[in-house]
Amino acid sequence: MKRILFYLLTIALFISCAPAKYKIEGKTQDSNLNGQTIFIKERINREWISIDSVKIENGQFTFNGECDSARVAYLYIELPSGEKIRQPFVFENGDISVKMDSANFIFSGTSQNDLLQSYQNEKTAFYKKAETFYNSANDSNQTAEQKADFTKKIDGFNKEEIAIDLKFSLNNVNSIVGTHVFMSSYYAMTIEEKESVIKQLNAETLKISRIQDIIAGIEIEKKTAKGSQFVDIKLPGLNGDSIALSDLVGKTDYVLIDFWASWCVLV
Repeated sequence: MKRILFYLLTIALFISCAPAKYKIEGKTQDSNLNGQTIFIKERINREWISIDSVKIENGQFTFNGECDSARVAYLYIELPSGEKIRQPFVFENGDISVKMDSANFIFSGTSQNDLLQSYQNEKTAFYKKAETFYNSANDSNQTAEQKADFTKKIDGFNKEEIAIDLKFSLNNVNSIVGTHVFMSSYYAMTIEEKESVIKQLNAETLKISRIQDIIAGIEIEKKTAKGSQFVDIKLPGLNGDSIALSDLVGKTDYVLIDFWASWCVLV
């Protein structure tokens, strides 16, 4: 009995120590894509690095391997038309399914990819709605009043998109997907909106270099935001004296500062 238990424990230990693997299975009904190469790419230090590649055969492709850490990567393909599709997914161990058409990839299979796909679905629906409005309402023969109304509605669409990104970031804070969405969309958010997400980040997420860059950017943005106290500067004047910005502020309605260099065109 002890020998049997020993063997069972050995087998269990072997299984638990076996490296986890990923399997990404994709399908497409577009026969024109057969023979095309599809890549898994990752953006590192602003450079696109290829992790793996396979060819589509009989409307199918499969990636197999081991992933050392779950992270956002991209599936990439250049279509016969020359159009390029590059779409994010969570590159992690597990079984991931991909459906592909001539416009995008649809991911499923792991919880993080299901979550990311739900976000992609919401954004796709939003883009279709915005595009439908733009195509139906954009007319070069609009009156001044119609143009103003058109601009107002476009501004409303911009705010709606920001609201979608912010809500998703807050609802999924500290997850791989939530962090990815925030880092991809923060630039359109207000200082207050960005800080509402930052305040909920845990210590591990705060260590991400991109998050650190965003936090540093917020501090700079605060200093230059409308209504903020200006940062005083002192520069040499034409007569060899020094002129401080604080010496000029308050004496006129506004102060215009123009930084000029010797290579600038004189006007």
